[in-house]
Amino acid sequence: MEGGHPAASKTEFTECWRTTWKTPYIMRLALSAGIGGLLFGYHTGVISGA
Repeated sequence: MEGGHPAASKTEFTECWRTTWKTPYIMRLALSAGIGGLLFGYHTGVISGA
C-alpha cells in the first residue's frame, strides 16, 4: 500500500506487549481510564433518560 504504515513484525509486537506488562502503572492507568469512561457514559445515559 503506497503511503501506508508498514506492518509490525511479531517480535516488535511481543516486545511491546512484554514492556507494557512490566510496568503495572500503565496498565492500572489504562484500566482506570476505561472504567471511568464506561461509568461516565452510563451516568450520562441515565441522566438524559436515553
